[in-house]
Amino acid sequence: TERILTEVLLPAMEEYMGFSNGDALSEVFGVDGEYGRHYSFLKAMSAFWQVLIDPNVKGSFKLDLDQVFDQEALVKETGSSALEHFTTPLWGAKGEDVDGNPVDLGLMAGALLNAEDASKGLFTPDVPIPNPIPQGEALAFFSALPMGISTRAEMMARYDTIALDGIHHCLQRVHVTGGTTAALIESIRRYRPFTPTFIGRAEDQAYLMGSLFSNHDENLRYLHKPGLIMRHDKAVFAGEAIEGAKLGKYIGDLVRILFFSNYVRALPWPSNEIKKMMDPFTGCFASRIPFTIVYLRLSFHLLEIFAHDDEPQNMEGLQLLKQGVERLEGIIRELNRKPNPLIEKYRREKEGWDLFYDLLDHLEEALAKGDAFALNLRDRALKVVKESHV
Repeated sequence: TERILTEVLLPAMEEYMGFSNGDALSEVFGVDGEYGRHYSFLKAMSAFWQVLIDPNVKGSFKLDLDQVFDQEALVKETGSSALEHFTTPLWGAKGEDVDGNPVDLGLMAGALLNAEDASKGLFTPDVPIPNPIPQGEALAFFSALPMGISTRAEMMARYDTIALDGIHHCLQRVHVTGGTTAALIESIRRYRPFTPTFIGRAEDQAYLMGSLFSNHDENLRYLHKPGLIMRHDKAVFAGEAIEGAKLGKYIGDLVRILFFSNYVRALPWPSNEIKKMMDPFTGCFASRIPFTIVYLRLSFHLLEIFAHDDEPQNMEGLQLLKQGVERLEGIIRELNRKPNPLIEKYRREKEGWDLFYDLLDHLEEALAKGDAFALNLRDRALKVVKESHV
């Protein structure tokens, strides 16, 4: 990423945009740091690839290493292979949402099937609706319920009714996973979505938040593609790692509430409209009382752990308390400042990504004219790619 910046993007910025200070771009373009930065980089690289490597590339699809397409099951249960699912005319279609607002379905989302549920069929939710709802911490916050409902209602939906036929009516997705998401490069370059670098969890769901209502004419949205389902082999692939990361995942969940809640308030649209769009699952992490929710969750969770008076559990509780305080204290202090510090962070990062996409537009125009400097930059980009082959 450093070579792309120093050998291609920054020289192009000075040549075609008249300035050489690329700090705003350097702060967002790359893979170091939280997952949000990495996720935005992966999406943005497809646009870079289209302009400087291969103009025939039209879109991208993200899958994780522990996800696979079960072709036999796909063809049997959906009538289409994995690649055939991508040929749907709905991807990139224009339409109106339920409120009559124009939308561009330039993003597309599929779903996941847990490997251990494969025998039950492709359309088995990977997150069940919990029953019964537990006591304790769940009284303060219980994301498993909206997550289970959203998984069944959004991810498992099929276009097999008059009301939802996949021709005149389809489903707009909000709850998406990092893998099984696709993006048309044309749409990314037009709407310029990004996940802020301070987002460490649910970076996939935060990707569209900063551009939900950015255009007056139409806005970018996710299309739900029924049957675009990948088998998730996470337990087989990294079972021990998942078990070992439980504490970090829990604390990350608390951090997610803090950042999502304050990020919604930092965006230039009414918070209630953003939350309405994000509910039920993604929006449940955007709370009106995030600090209170985090304090209550951690307190109740620790009470549940220590209530058993079990030595291993007591050690786990102490470890959670120590790690939680270390991670949360600085974040809470920062987010408690006035004005909301994420307002400036969002503005700065949006500036960086606008620079990136403006720069690609300038490069594309210069290449079309046969500009010698642009052609040289393309050669440099090709060289970086060639020397990065694994």
